Amino acid sequence: MRKRGLTLVEVLVSVVILTAGLTMILKSFFAAAAAADTAQNRIQALSFLEERANDLRRAKLSGGKLDRQPLSGQARLNNREFTWQAALNPFSLDANHTQNLTEVNFQINWQEAGRAKNAGLSAYFEE
Repeated sequence: MRKRGLTLVEVLVSVVILTAGLTMILKSFFAAAAAADTAQNRIQALSFLEERANDLRRAKLSGGKLDRQPLSGQARLNNREFTWQAALNPFSLDANHTQNLTEVNFQINWQEAGRAKNAGLSAYFEE
């Protein structure tokens, strides 16, 4: 004669399996949230660098010199501190250096979860 119901061992095994499953789901959720935060910071950082490149482009179009524009600074984006800098380098598309360009390499850095993160962007301006 078998009694209806579950034994204590069956209940304990079920609880362990359920706990392990819920733990994996929660870990996945937190990993996805951290990845979304990193992606959002990277998008905002690159958008900021694109704005700096556009500032240089506007200054150049209005007759300004690239080396007289701000080439470093700090910004607060998404409640996080970012530092950025730009480097000007001569650049030519051909061996004869007939087309003079200036390559501007932008770099932006920030801290996220105790780790250093960075992103970069390059823009080219005709002399």
